[in-house]
Amino acid sequence: MKQDQKMPSAPPALPGSAAAARPPQPGEDTPLSILTADGDAVVQRILRTAFERRGWFVCQAADGREALELMQTERFDLFVLDLNLAFINGFELLDALEHLPEDRRAKAVVISAQTQSEPVLRAFELGAEDFVDKPLVPEILIARIDRLFKRPNMC
Repeated sequence: MKQDQKMPSAPPALPGSAAAARPPQPGEDTPLSILTADGDAVVQRILRTAFERRGWFVCQAADGREALELMQTERFDLFVLDLNLAFINGFELLDALEHLPEDRRAKAVVISAQTQSEPVLRAFELGAEDFVDKPLVPEILIARIDRLFKRPNMC
């Protein structure tokens, strides 16, 4: 190939492929990178579908231990977590988030069926940016995330 010719660009990645799942790199103008932590596979599927429709990168953890490991090793813009997680609960994850190195910290939105005032207030005291009741309405969660990041709501 001649030096002045451009290499053909790669075809776009298919949803669900490894290339489509590549996490955003620092400094790239990219969509949100979100870690979801919920032990309910149905909730995880709803979140993944809603977030990927927006073009957001989604990584998922089924329990608190897995979520903490990802929080410590990967960079995310947002953590969406349930309070009721196996091994390490959502409150403990919120506390751990405050102790992460600066480059690993992210905003946190809690999703939970625990809607009494005590758990909601405790989540906010531990640094949650928002609290969304279960059962989830994905459009409401997305609107709150858009507000949190001051993005136009395109639901």
